[in-house]
Amino acid sequence: MGSAQSTSNAITVATNKDHQSAAQASGAIGQITSPTFTIASADRTAGATSKAITIGFTNAVELAAGAVVTINYPTGFIATDATAWAAAAGKILSGGVDPSTVWERHADVPTTTSFKIKVMSGQTVAAGTAVLITVQGQTLGSATAGSATGITVSAPGNAESTTAVVAQEIGGAVSNVRFHMSAAPLRAAATNVSATITFTTATVSIPAAGKITIQYPSGFFATSSAPTVHSPSSIASSATPTATSLVLTVGSAAIATGTHTVILGGLTLGSAGTTCSAAGISVSTSAHYASSTALAEAVVGGSGGVSGSPSNSKSPAAAPALHHAVVAAITCAFIIAASL
Repeated sequence: MGSAQSTSNAITVATNKDHQSAAQASGAIGQITSPTFTIASADRTAGATSKAITIGFTNAVELAAGAVVTINYPTGFIATDATAWAAAAGKILSGGVDPSTVWERHADVPTTTSFKIKVMSGQTVAAGTAVLITVQGQTLGSATAGSATGITVSAPGNAESTTAVVAQEIGGAVSNVRFHMSAAPLRAAATNVSATITFTTATVSIPAAGKITIQYPSGFFATSSAPTVHSPSSIASSATPTATSLVLTVGSAAIATGTHTVILGGLTLGSAGTTCSAAGISVSTSAHYASSTALAEAVVGGSGGVSGSPSNSKSPAAAPALHHAVVAAITCAFIIAASL
């Protein structure tokens, strides 16, 4: 028999004296259905260790001893932690039984996109079994907003599941991003520029020695020396800017949830010809993914705005689309000013 098929392909018959018959449905060879993937809400912290992951599915075709089931997830969702995976031996629950007498971890360490479990020697899993497995002791990946269709399951003789399964978020979201920059004059390659970034975190703290990453349009800041962190004192240092981001390192104490204002000095603006971008400014941390709304409001060169753009008193909630457009307009205005 061929490989598992997720759709019914047509069967036709013809002979050297007869026309081809009408198409008939072949029926599926087998497919995984009813997949589930659960991590407890309290456990969904970036880099969290010793966490349990519960996977459910129903197999259409019997799984023989040694059959390998693959659970696929968004890139980086589960850490490639060989030590944690080795510790999963004997820590797989099945139907509430611990240790399981049916399932075991696969020898392969989880990759950035999947991990494997297998049916133990001497065991089978009958067709139509509603499988529920909990793999304990695992390390979660980096902060992510998750995915509405991020999880799939496949097994021998069973086509990969096609039902959308949510990959739950890990960490919290950064929200209410504000960015204000002043330079005199506001020109390409202007030096000793100050920037103020305000953002809000929720759910979890930014850990000690954690990272805060500020993303911006390519070339917006020059890749020269690292800026000075004027405040808060809880941020220990700043790296040298790259073409698209600047990374700050938290000091020896975690930064609690709430609204934070970072003031940087000694920045150098990018060169003329910087590409305009509606993506604007976003902020993420070691424990928080960047908000999908990116920058709510950006003002370059003072509270009055630049080239007719709205002032920084405009409510971002009232017109978020307008503020995304403002990011591009301000970036372009900065480029034009550079050529004066």
